[in-house]
Amino acid sequence: MVVQRVIAGTLYDGVTDVRQKDKLIEVSDGRIVSVSPIDRESFEGTQNIIDASNYFVIPGLIDANVHLVSARTPDTLLEFFTSYHDLVIEAAQIGLKHGVTSLCDTWGPTEITREVRDRINARSVVAATIYFGGNILGLKGPLSDDFFPTGNAFSAATLDEINKCGRRESPETSCR
Repeated sequence: MVVQRVIAGTLYDGVTDVRQKDKLIEVSDGRIVSVSPIDRESFEGTQNIIDASNYFVIPGLIDANVHLVSARTPDTLLEFFTSYHDLVIEAAQIGLKHGVTSLCDTWGPTEITREVRDRINARSVVAATIYFGGNILGLKGPLSDDFFPTGNAFSAATLDEINKCGRRESPETSCR
């Protein structure tokens, strides 16, 4: 078991509103296991130390209303219909880069977002954790009848083919 140590200049623990100065945070298996006053002599010369003594250390942030794939117009949906997986991954990675460790997607293609979420949970992709929320859970795709009833913008056959491509059910060559 590898223990990672973080020297925090100022720690906000997310539980109290007290700023804690000069704390040592120990992390094991991705979880904080202890927070204690810094005793530099006890860990001098050891490895696995992150020096954040000049920084604020905070818990991961949660964004409760994101749209990982937010294309809404037919031209945008068509331009990216074979890239939905990549768009969801990139959006979750950008969130993580900015300290958001949990995202709650309230609009988007459920099957694709679920597949990406499962890849993140399996640790084959590094990105913010994805949760589903909102009243649109269960969408079949951005061009399903939930958004564009058949005949309003495309024929039923066109919508089915676009949604199959977006879910990668068709070979890439037939989706271009």
